[in-house]
Amino acid sequence: MSSRGIVMEARGNKLVVLTQEGSFRKVRRLGDERIGQEIVLTAQRKMLRMPKAVIPAAVILILIALPAFWAARAEAHPVVAYLSLDVNPSFEIGVDRELNVRKLEAMNDDALPFVKGLHYEGLPAAQVMELLARRLAESSYLGSGGGAEVILAGVKLDAGAGNAVALLSRQAEQALLSAAGSAQAAGMHVTSLESTEAVREAAAAKGLSTGRMTVYLLAKSQGYNVSLDQFRSGAIQEVLSWDGGVDALVSDSRNIGSEKLQEQLEREKKAAATSLPTGSPVRKTSPAPQERPAGAAVRTQSAKPAASPEPAASPKPSAKASKRDAAGAGERSDAERTRDSRQKAEHRHRQSGEHKSYGGDLERKRLEAEKLLKEKAEAARAKLDEKARKAWEKRKAELEEALKRSHDEMERHAGQKRGSNEPR
Repeated sequence: MSSRGIVMEARGNKLVVLTQEGSFRKVRRLGDERIGQEIVLTAQRKMLRMPKAVIPAAVILILIALPAFWAARAEAHPVVAYLSLDVNPSFEIGVDRELNVRKLEAMNDDALPFVKGLHYEGLPAAQVMELLARRLAESSYLGSGGGAEVILAGVKLDAGAGNAVALLSRQAEQALLSAAGSAQAAGMHVTSLESTEAVREAAAAKGLSTGRMTVYLLAKSQGYNVSLDQFRSGAIQEVLSWDGGVDALVSDSRNIGSEKLQEQLEREKKAAATSLPTGSPVRKTSPAPQERPAGAAVRTQSAKPAASPEPAASPKPSAKASKRDAAGAGERSDAERTRDSRQKAEHRHRQSGEHKSYGGDLERKRLEAEKLLKEKAEAARAKLDEKARKAWEKRKAELEEALKRSHDEMERHAGQKRGSNEPR
């Protein structure tokens, strides 16, 4: 059976190879193999004995090269799709193009015991799901005492991943039904959803699985009175308390529409940005004008005080003058009411503008802060990558020089030995 290895040194017709088991082998060079290339260790490459002088340098090289070796393997198998699995324990599985598991994460405390000690790296997703389903069944999460409610939510990161999400969901459902047994499987209800990368990122920020966040957004978009706290801490059966459960939210669970999710997600972000945090000082505004009580007397300049006596010398006004004064009082009363109404309208308009401006400022500041954080993170990552690359190149050059000196020393000793053995 042939194995594989990474070329760490190429000199003449010989290669030094780091095998998958973490050991160094010296083999014959059959072509133009280069340092860093992965080769197959076939029978044609006869294993050569490594000189003892090279062993110390090889040990140093393996300590430095192993992290880069595993990092290169991770880059060669990037995650192209995620699947979240919610029973009450919540998990997230990340797979590469071959549907081999590259990441497995417990999304809540209930899931921690199930992933502890589980060796998943590079295993087929179907096999890992069978292991998880078996553990869930042994812990009575798959239908003991009633039908289990399961939500599967897939997210495709790479457009070239094809139908990876659909295949993952099908494998997970088969594993759960098989582990539950015929009696419990009859009462199990499995819902498969396809979500988006934006929803997954928002879920991570809120401490939720992708599946729970997706169902929450769908419920909110259709007017259900639900909260994030319910979805964060409650069991799936308790959260989906309305008639019909998830089936009442979507007619086709595999085609829920990314636009609908994105629209509700934007509404949630705007609501969070415009709502004032608890305990924060309330923005002060000018007090609204007091409403005049119904039936209150209108104050006019022509109205005489009740207790004010008339001057003795003042003649009694004629009937014609009294009518003229009453008409003027009515006109002034209408003018005052019009002025009060205008002031109230201006105040409401000003107050509404201040509220909109305040909410807009919060949203703008939030977006600016997010942009600044992303820029700083990218700059820090680039700086670290460049620093690591330079350090690796420096160490690699030092090790190659050490190996060269060891090789030259070995050749020199071999030459001296051959010279001493020649007949004089």
